Amino acid sequence: MTSKLKEFTVDPKFEDYFRGKIKQVFLYITDNCNLACTQCLYKPWLRKNGEIPEDVALLLLEKFKELGAIKLSLIGGEPTLYGASNDHKPLLAVIKGAKDLGYEYVRLDTNGQFFPELLGRIEFKMLDEITFSIDSHLDAVNDSLRGETSFLKALENMKKSVRLGYNADITCCVHRGNIGLDLGGELLIESMIRFAEEIGIKRI
Repeated sequence: MTSKLKEFTVDPKFEDYFRGKIKQVFLYITDNCNLACTQCLYKPWLRKNGEIPEDVALLLLEKFKELGAIKLSLIGGEPTLYGASNDHKPLLAVIKGAKDLGYEYVRLDTNGQFFPELLGRIEFKMLDEITFSIDSHLDAVNDSLRGETSFLKALENMKKSVRLGYNADITCCVHRGNIGLDLGGELLIESMIRFAEEIGIKRI
């Protein structure tokens, strides 16, 4: 993930057109992922297992901030794998770097499979939002799309993030397994909302 890039030039036409218009940046920091979700458009065989070098990521964020960006979403792949072999230092540096650059809101989309210890890192606590991707509050339904035990791992991190005071929410694909009625005649969407409330998550 090393790079000798010190700076780069933005196409003047791009810069002139977007200056003052860009408010939010979605930065794909890694191709790597530890799940192979059925519905994912970013299939494993399309991934190149690449990561944006840390210095390039920070330069991009600096340029987008100059153009007016105030909100950053870190996505992938699975962004918590970014720099995982280096104790997550690149990920933590990008989060801190974004806040130092003046981004008002930094969020991270995750499948929730990361080591819970990451939630205790000082730089990780700078996040304004963590969004957990699950596809049902029923482990069998979720795991049929995301892989065995993926729900329980995500649930552990969701609960811990709430306990630690993170602004955590859930993002979910609507599909045949989480709409309609359950065996008791209850709307599955309604029971998922109650599930979120019970663990302290306020937004889906």
